[in-house]
Formats: sequence, C-alpha cells, structure tokens
Amino acid sequence: MPAVDDPRRRALIALLCALLWSLCAGGAFAGEPPESRDESTAAAPPAIEYRLRFPDPHTHYVEVEAIVPAQGRTVDLRLATWTPGSYLIREYARHIEEVTATDDGGAPLQVEKTAKNRWRVSGCRSDRIRVGYRVYGREMSVRTNWVERDFAIINGAPTFLTLVDATPREHRVAIDLPGEWRDTVTSLRPIAGVSHRYLAESYDELVDSPILCGNPA
Repeated sequence: MPAVDDPRRRALIALLCALLWSLCAGGAFAGEPPESRDESTAAAPPAIEYRLRFPDPHTHYVEVEAIVPAQGRTVDLRLATWTPGSYLIREYARHIEEVTATDDGGAPLQVEKTAKNRWRVSGCRSDRIRVGYRVYGREMSVRTNWVERDFAIINGAPTFLTLVDATPREHRVAIDLPGEWRDTVTSLRPIAGVSHRYLAESYDELVDSPILCGNPA
C-alpha cells in the first residue's frame, strides 16, 4: 500500500474530497448573484477561453491566459470571493500575481486593480483581449489550489477571472501539461477531438468543477 505522503495518493484523496464537496454544494456560486438564465433565442455571447500552463510546477505556480470578449470597450473582471459549499468570504485575490493584458494585435493595455477582487482593462479597441496572470498554489483543500512537481489540483474560484457583467456564456479550459505529466481529471465535459480541453456551460459550473492534472495512477 502506498505511503500516506505519496504524492499520487495525496492527489487522489484531495480530488475525491473536492468532487464530493462540489456535489454537495449544489452549484450556487461565488461572491456574486447567480447568473440569470436567458431563455430567448438570441445568439449566444462569445465564450471566455482559458489556458493553463505549468512551466515550473516545483515553484507552485500555474500560469493562466484568458481570452475575454471586449467589443472595443473597457473590460471589468472579477475573481470569486467564495467557493460552492464553503461560504465564508475568502481572500483568493492575494494569490493572483502579475496581471497583464494585450489586445488582439499584442499591444499592451492598461490594467488597474479597482477592488480586492476586481481588475479593469482599458484602452481596448479590438473585439477581445488576452489577460495573463499567475496563481500561487500551496494549500491543499477543497477550496484552494495545490501545485507541485508531480501534480496540481486546480479549483475554479481562486483561479479563473471572469467578466463582472455575469452574462450567461460558455467558459472553455485548455490545459498544457508539463512533459512528465499525462492526465487531467475533472467533471467538466471534454471537448471532442482534443486532449485536455473542457467546456463549462457557465461560470457557476466552471468554479464547481475541480481539475486534477498530473499522474493520478
């Protein structure tokens, strides 16, 4: 039987706890009113697309790139302040570092932190922007992130910035694994035809779906 401190065993235990927590939470999210459901036949708004990278997992950071609809306007972003099933206000934003933004052509945009969990990107004239940042993960629990040499456990609330306006939209996640890592495990729906790509129908679903990356078996 593997030792309790075996990294793969720790990863599986933590993921099972996180998934159980997620199921018990019932899906109500995270620091803002629930997304309203528009039953009209209007065209769906553009998705937010995230990419996760772990260039140096031993440093306990995950790098996040988000492609966010902008329509040539100022963009206000928010981070969750609580996790489904754990309704105390959390200071997740303290682990968000080096927030930057560019337009579609790669030109830098101004980023201003306007509140403890909000950022404003201004100067955009393109239809979308690219927002980059790093997230520190060194707390293993059902509401936080853990990143180490062999695996990572990513929870949505402390990881994914989204638009303040809360318009219902898809959120897609692509994960670039380091060379030694093989697998990703999550309750999110996989996108057909590509490995380690997932779809959430809403931000609520995204933050209610932990992701395990690495070598779980």
